[in-house]
Amino acid sequence: MIRFAGVAIAIALVVSACGGMKSAVEQTSTTTRAEPTTEDPWLGRYALWVTDLRVALQHQDRDALTRCAETLAQKLGNAPGPVREAKRILEHACDRFAAGAETEDEDGAFREWSQGSVLVREANGRLSNPQATERLPLPVGTGVREESRIEPLFTRVANALAAPASEVRCWSPTDWPKLQEETFGRNLNLAGFASPQYKRANLAWDICDGLATIAYSDRRPTGSEELEIAFAVTTLMHEAGHLNESGDFFGAGQNEPLAECWGMQHIRQAARRLGASRLYAGELAERYWTELYPTRPAGYRTRKCRDGGAYDVRKESSVWP
Repeated sequence: MIRFAGVAIAIALVVSACGGMKSAVEQTSTTTRAEPTTEDPWLGRYALWVTDLRVALQHQDRDALTRCAETLAQKLGNAPGPVREAKRILEHACDRFAAGAETEDEDGAFREWSQGSVLVREANGRLSNPQATERLPLPVGTGVREESRIEPLFTRVANALAAPASEVRCWSPTDWPKLQEETFGRNLNLAGFASPQYKRANLAWDICDGLATIAYSDRRPTGSEELEIAFAVTTLMHEAGHLNESGDFFGAGQNEPLAECWGMQHIRQAARRLGASRLYAGELAERYWTELYPTRPAGYRTRKCRDGGAYDVRKESSVWP
């Protein structure tokens, strides 16, 4: 989704690819691997290891994260010359994952796991054949944060209203442009995009800030900031809608006018689940319909999107949107 220009918004949605692998970090033999002669076998083992690490961090498996360095040594073994620096960085990342696993303080654990994730991305970027950023680990975090993370509350809202298997990821101001460049070949200045094969909605940091404002604070902004929050809620619903395999708008680029109309009609429900009052949720929906929807690009608007129209999902109700 393209960002604000004043209160005028244009949304562009695109899809990235690739699926997940394996399930959890597993114990392996303690036999030290022989010195590798080529980089490719090591990279193959790294791909499996980093997938296991992603799952362990997603589920906050403290035992697996405590043993990060052990499993790194067991599964990857000695590194050939071209990847030795990357492995050294991964060893430092494991120190951070273990430190987070050993603290009972939730914020302290998140900070350690976030630093570990940053180090994994740094190491990954040094490889000749790196893994896609979306396949790398991210910590689970709530509240108003700048760090890249999996957001469990936003994920639950998306799951309940749009796509049962979805995951919502919030990206930091530093990581967001890099993710777009990797996914689309350039920074498109998007607000969010869906990754159906990963079952994920990826959101920019400022979109997540708007969602976090109503979810984790007592602030209920008015004026232009209220419009930004209405945009954030619609972005969440629009992108999550693209993950719903039963919808006529499954996948980015599929029936964008319907996806936009569907997302807008779920502002009230999503805002309520995020913590807004019925009155405030209604204000967000009304302002989006009257002030933002008319500014949308032609490819995202349709005359079918109206009370009683073909895209009205509650034709029996006079409430709109």
